Amino acid sequence: MAAGRCSSSATGLSSRMRIRRLSLKRLLAAGLALHLHAKGLWLSLWKRRPVHPHDAWACTSPREAFRSCHALPPCQRASCRYTRQYCEENIWHLCEDFLRGRTGRNGRRGKPLLPRSRTDSDRLKVVFVSNDDKSVPFWNMRFGRLCNRTGVQGFLRWDYHVFAILEVRGSRNRTCVVYDLDTNNEMQFPMPFEDYVENVLRPRCLELADCPRDRLFRVIQADDYLDCLCSDRSHMLLEDGCYRAIQPKEPRIMGPRIRMGNRLTNLLQDFVSMDAEVGVGQVLEEKEFVQRFFRDDQRQAEYGHA
Repeated sequence: MAAGRCSSSATGLSSRMRIRRLSLKRLLAAGLALHLHAKGLWLSLWKRRPVHPHDAWACTSPREAFRSCHALPPCQRASCRYTRQYCEENIWHLCEDFLRGRTGRNGRRGKPLLPRSRTDSDRLKVVFVSNDDKSVPFWNMRFGRLCNRTGVQGFLRWDYHVFAILEVRGSRNRTCVVYDLDTNNEMQFPMPFEDYVENVLRPRCLELADCPRDRLFRVIQADDYLDCLCSDRSHMLLEDGCYRAIQPKEPRIMGPRIRMGNRLTNLLQDFVSMDAEVGVGQVLEEKEFVQRFFRDDQRQAEYGHA
């Protein structure tokens, strides 16, 4: 009987050990499953992160977002059509490349650099800068000179100037970049709007350079600009009939709306005029213009009181 009880006790101990080992295995298996589930969830969240590069603009500074963004059109300065002192035509051709595609030698248009939906085309703006005195200062221009009062290179006074702004929209925010083909080659192209204000417009330097503070900005939808611009280049003629700068190779621009109405007048002056009742687009004072396109609130406040 004693030997039987011993055998029975050993069998019970072995059974309990097996149960404990099985429980331990199940616990390890559950832990491993939980770990893999958590890892899978993390991977799922990682895969669901914003896949559009421009979404980075919503959570980073403008400079960091600009460096990490690959959603901008594949447009390099060297590939743009450019003729000195014809900024209005240079930007018209840039808008054509972006929205309608460049016309090749065979007469066919290439693929536009921006999608053709109305929402996307509204992101591209054209800006004319001028005033009643026809004297607007810019810095860091290609053919400018040293401004002795500010110590900044590339200083020029234009009677008017034209550049383009592209709004890059993220999921929660948006920022803007500037396409100005007359900035010097050392400047970034395109340039974040905040940097353009700081380095090219330089509102803080206006008084130092003895410049008027009444620069006005006419903001135009790029589609309207393509359709409405008509320039016979007469504004570039001197009294002797010569042009003050070599003409572009491209033909003179007559927007479709002008051709349809059979009007051959030079409507460029309607864009240069800062009379809100004339031409297309919206005329803004400098502070309004900066506030419209600035993203950096702190720097915007600084320039707003400059």
